[in-house]
Amino acid sequence: MLNLRWNDIGPNGAKWLADALETNQ
Repeated sequence: MLNLRWNDIGPNGAKWLADALETNQ
């Protein structure tokens, strides 16, 4: 489980996270 906040990862991190979640589905 990732323990990150949106403020920590920023826009690029948010995009990466969204892509990662899509891939895992």
